[in-house]
Amino acid sequence: MAERLRRLKDARGVRKWADQLGLSPSLLSSYLNGGRLPNTETLRAISDRTGVSLDWLLFGEGGEEPAMRGQWRT
Repeated sequence: MAERLRRLKDARGVRKWADQLGLSPSLLSSYLNGGRLPNTETLRAISDRTGVSLDWLLFGEGGEEPAMRGQWRT
């Protein structure tokens, strides 16, 4: 899951993405490094914000999603 989260982060930087998701940068970094797994609420926020499915976040299943093409929801 950490690799998929890193792909979503792209050039936004940890601080900006953490702010957009309502997380601390250190917590987001721990998700990106694989040290912790996001809880259900955080996974839903990432899914809603980026447009990727929970199946893709959790299992890597599914095709290319809008966020993978740089189309974040604001």
